Amino acid sequence: MSQALFDMNTEHTPAEKPPIVNCHSHIFTGEHVPPYFAKTFTSKLLYHLLSVTRLVRWARRWEDVIDPEIALKKLKKRRAKSPQKGRLKIKIIGLLVVLWLRKRRASFRENRTLRITGIIVVLGLLVSLTFAAIPCLLEWLNSVFPESLVVGYVLFIGKTWWIWVLLIWIISRRLRNVVKFILGRAQFVLTGVTGKNSRKLISRYLSILAFARYRSQRGILSKLANQYPSNSQFVVLSMDMEYMEAGKVKKQEKFGFYAQLQELKDIKESSKHKIRPFLFADPRRVKHQQEYFSWELHEGRVVLKDCVVKDYLETAQFSGIKIYPALGYYPFDENLLPLWVYAAEHQIPIMTHCISGPMFYRGKKKTEWNHHPVIEGATKDKDQENNTIYRPMALPQKKNHSFTVNFTHPLNYLCLLDKALLAKVVKNCSKRIQELFGFDPVEGTLSRDLSNLKICLAHFGGEEEWLKYLARDRQPRAQHLIQNRSRGLDFSAKQYQEHPSFLEQVWWQEDWYSIICSLILHFPNVYSDVSYLLSKPSIYPLLNETLDPDLNPRLRDRILFGTDFYVVRNHGADKDLLARLRHGLSEKDFDLIARKNPIHYLHRT
Repeated sequence: MSQALFDMNTEHTPAEKPPIVNCHSHIFTGEHVPPYFAKTFTSKLLYHLLSVTRLVRWARRWEDVIDPEIALKKLKKRRAKSPQKGRLKIKIIGLLVVLWLRKRRASFRENRTLRITGIIVVLGLLVSLTFAAIPCLLEWLNSVFPESLVVGYVLFIGKTWWIWVLLIWIISRRLRNVVKFILGRAQFVLTGVTGKNSRKLISRYLSILAFARYRSQRGILSKLANQYPSNSQFVVLSMDMEYMEAGKVKKQEKFGFYAQLQELKDIKESSKHKIRPFLFADPRRVKHQQEYFSWELHEGRVVLKDCVVKDYLETAQFSGIKIYPALGYYPFDENLLPLWVYAAEHQIPIMTHCISGPMFYRGKKKTEWNHHPVIEGATKDKDQENNTIYRPMALPQKKNHSFTVNFTHPLNYLCLLDKALLAKVVKNCSKRIQELFGFDPVEGTLSRDLSNLKICLAHFGGEEEWLKYLARDRQPRAQHLIQNRSRGLDFSAKQYQEHPSFLEQVWWQEDWYSIICSLILHFPNVYSDVSYLLSKPSIYPLLNETLDPDLNPRLRDRILFGTDFYVVRNHGADKDLLARLRHGLSEKDFDLIARKNPIHYLHRT
């Protein structure tokens, strides 16, 4: 079961440094994303119109229009099929435009909203007209002029199309006014439609569409790997979004989760680029599909039966496990606990999402999510001796983007790593799980724990939490990391047993940077990475301080380099982010998080 990244005992000379390892990247395609990604951000009508499937298809069509070689290939296929089909499509679209404009002409003068809607509809029809007209234009040119001349014309227009657009813009005053009108109201329209989270949603859409032309994970991987030295390695995180209530992925046999895994396996075995895939684990798939995860207890150890998890973690030697709690579950979900025992026994690394963002559960909030399953909060009620009564901590958020942050909160991992809190989790589990952990119902204790679980809290909480840490100077626990650099916040069982509301206060009052750093200091195998975070210039002073060997000797060994490719693409290409990081850190610190620390994180026993 050993799967070392390199020989951990080997000393490397400066000329023989270990390779750079990007510990956080994605290469899933647009087909792997459920269609209704904009659900809960927009109205039902609009999130159907903004279907990821539809937008990816449009993006690919646009690529076909502006790519001359693809356009000519499609032309030849089309001519062989039906030479009249394109002309008929142009006539139908043109007729629809004319009829619609004539019917709504009077209404445009009276209704401003209708005018904006009309502009959007007309632009959509014009785009459709463009898709239909260009093949017909190429066909006509090919019938009048020699094919070599047509190829030259298409190549010239295709490579310089932006110049022609600019010329038309300069010449046509009316066109300038129309574009200015649309751009002037674009922000208003988008804000009204999607609310304050619109930027994150749009950014995620653009990231997907930027790589929409690639129909395979292999193609996307090549765009990532070519930005790095040739011996670099990449942790590639698979994604299972089937249970996020955003619609079903079409063509499951071709683009479903298992097809995604099979393609990753093929790439791992055949690609010239070194990838280290992580297997995604969703507790709802574990619960409903026994073929995904099946286990038995043998001589006190979890042994995998024939199942998908065994196929990929043992046979295919995937490097680790990925979870994304914001999709609607806690990391201590009962269905995941046997997998965590197995992972701890073999030191298999886990990567989890630990930042608020636009990808989260899109369904309705369940009743049981109104209170935390483990952490207790103080109430106004008193017992007979006038003592405060503590009950499960209330989680009152209503909207999806708010209540799903409860699944992502870093204190949830304390419920896994701390033996006393884990006992509270196991107490409410099935008898089989209680036997697995050696739960004593009388004492409420465990004979097995998960304090050695190897887990990376990705994104380090995010820029907002780092800035929150830097801004706080008056709160009681704001300086714990500075005053007690060996422990940070006190997560000892004694602390929250003597002060039952301690964890509730930390949950609502403390920044995630402090919590994550404290978890790293308390437990031997907790890591974090700087993926996505490294695109924010504001974090570099604190990152340098976090890596300072004099200030934080224990923290620096548990921080990993990652970019979050391609999700981070709208903030910079990977080569740009890599250059920024190298410029912002000393060579020693860069080598530590990008070369040395990944060796220990990815090492399995």
